[in-house]
Parts: sequence; structure tokens; C-alpha cells
Amino acid sequence: FSPDGRNVLTASEDGTAKLWSADAGECVSTFATGEGKVRWAAFSSDGLVVTAAGNVAKLWAARSNESARTLAGHEAAVLAATFSPDGRLLATASADGSARLWFRESMQCLGAMKAKKGRMLSVAFSPDSCSVATGSSTGAVEIWSAATGQQLRALDGHEEEVCHVCFSQDGEVLSSASGDGTAALWACSDGKCSRILAGHRGRVRCAAFGLDGFGFVT
Repeated sequence: FSPDGRNVLTASEDGTAKLWSADAGECVSTFATGEGKVRWAAFSSDGLVVTAAGNVAKLWAARSNESARTLAGHEAAVLAATFSPDGRLLATASADGSARLWFRESMQCLGAMKAKKGRMLSVAFSPDSCSVATGSSTGAVEIWSAATGQQLRALDGHEEEVCHVCFSQDGEVLSSASGDGTAALWACSDGKCSRILAGHRGRVRCAAFGLDGFGFVT
């Protein structure tokens, strides 16, 4: 959903992302990337859209289908992309084994956070925009400084790929969804796992916290 709740953004293997009216269910804008399947799409707090397709991420004006700017530099497919809550930065995760931080205004790369091995599958900013979490194909979950790109914590526990990472609304807990069929909750203060949520019969592709801070869905 868009920050104001009025629109829904979808990403598709048909090579497009689409913006829909939440009330009418009608397509408002289509973003044709020209880069193959769109693996990820996300809103900024002020109405921009970022898409991940091919080896690049692209920024679009939400109400226009004209491509704004391109974030290029990854050597393999960009699998996820997101804006920082304060709107200053973007982060991308790639099959080349790195996650990159970018200045939104200049489109310059601030730095790269590299996995020891495997692909970077997911990336998320903390609510204060100070930290970045990543999940990799090896099951690694890591927290990095958004200012320096230095690793702050390595969270070990998953046995297969980490498909999705997400911070709680207060930034105190990080969730990870994994191909091992579980989701884990981690305390950001010390990196300890506070809970393993098991029960799915297949990989857990996504997880999210409720806006009230209490609910959690996988």
C-alpha cells in the first residue's frame, strides 16, 4: 500500500509494476521497466516508486509511467529495493552477493555490503534509517550501519535462504522469513533470537509486523 493507503503497488513477471486504486480496483499507472521480470517494487514516503528488474533499480514518479532515474552498478540481478524511511537513501540487494546503499538525490552509491558467499535476497531499513538488515541465500541475516556500511551484527540460525527481513515499528525487533520453513524474531540490541515460528510446510517467503506492534503474520 502507498503511505496514504489510497493505492496498491504490484510487481510482476510480465516486466511491469502497476499502481492500482485501492477503492476502485482500477490500474492508475503502469511502469514498464524493459529489464525483464520485476522482482520487487516499493513506495517512498513522498510518492516515488522504486522497481527492481534485471541488473538495475529504477525510480519513477508514482503518477507517471516515465522512468525517472536508474540505479546501475550491480553485476547480477537486483532482487529487492527499498527507500529509507527518511527518504534520503535507497538500498538494493542483488544476486551478485552485495547490497548497495545509494543517495536518492545524486543517485551515487554510498557503499556496498557484501555477503561472505551466496546471493543477497532481501534488504530493509530500520525505522530511524540508521541501520540496514539483509538476508542471503546461505541463511545469513546481518545488520549494517547505513552511514558506513559496516557490519553491526551477524544473526545465525536459519538453515536455508532468507527470503525476507523486516524491522518492527519501534526498531527493536528484526524478523526473518526463510526457506527452512520458519520465521525468526531477533532482538536488535544484542542479536539474540527471541522466537522461532514454525508450522509452515514450505518456505516462508514474507513476514510483517502489525501496525499496533503486537501482531505478526507470515
